[in-house]
Amino acid sequence: MASGRPTGSSSATATATGTFETRAGAVELRIPKLRKGSYFPFFLDPRRMIEKALTAVIQEAYIQGVSTRSVDDLVKAMGGTGVSRSQVSRLCAEIDDKVKAFLDRPIEGDWPYVWLDATYVKARRNHRIVSVAVIIAVGVNTDGRREVLGMDIGPSEAETFWTELPRAS
Repeated sequence: MASGRPTGSSSATATATGTFETRAGAVELRIPKLRKGSYFPFFLDPRRMIEKALTAVIQEAYIQGVSTRSVDDLVKAMGGTGVSRSQVSRLCAEIDDKVKAFLDRPIEGDWPYVWLDATYVKARRNHRIVSVAVIIAVGVNTDGRREVLGMDIGPSEAETFWTELPRAS
């Protein structure tokens, strides 16, 4: 049943335990056994929503700078059996692929208005945390639609860096 509730008026007589394997690790389950009817947890559908949610939590924690050990603790606190550093790296590589696809997409049409802006963020470089500039190009096309056209990371927002961004995008 989609709601994750038992069908019929039966009450649970016991629980079955099992493990739900996800790309982010295993989650221990306790599913009620019923005298009549059935119980099917809503999150075990073919779309695997729990796996998507767990993956999103791991990716967001990693992006926010949480250590892989702390990500493992977070997954355990959510009911998982834990997650290894290699699993975190593999899941976060998916983000890199999506960002690369976004940055490499063709930009079509006319963009008469383009703004460049920068913000500074902390990044790991050569095993050190340093401040880097993230330059973002936002454009408005002839239909009035606004879109992020590109971005790049550099040591500062000096003119020598940001003038290269429109050529690269």
